Amino acid sequence: MGRDGFFPRAFVSEPADILLTTPESLEVMLMSARVPARRLFANLRSVVIDEVTRSLEMTAGALSALLERLSRFCGQDVSGSVVCDDWQP
Repeated sequence: MGRDGFFPRAFVSEPADILLTTPESLEVMLMSARVPARRLFANLRSVVIDEVTRSLEMTAGALSALLERLSRFCGQDVSGSVVCDDWQP
């Protein structure tokens, strides 16, 4: 997502099958009426959630719920990976 809140035209017109994003950006993409989520994620095969830190207070349950919402828009099973910078349960 660009700094102005809009997505690059190429990203929307030719969606990738691998998504690298932060939890916050993913949540915005899933909730925004401006994002064509169903079309954007239709062919998504893998997602990497980056910058998951303790300071965000992202619990495993919250992250799981976020990925579950994402899966509703995908036409197939999606593999996932989480990059935790300073996670300490």
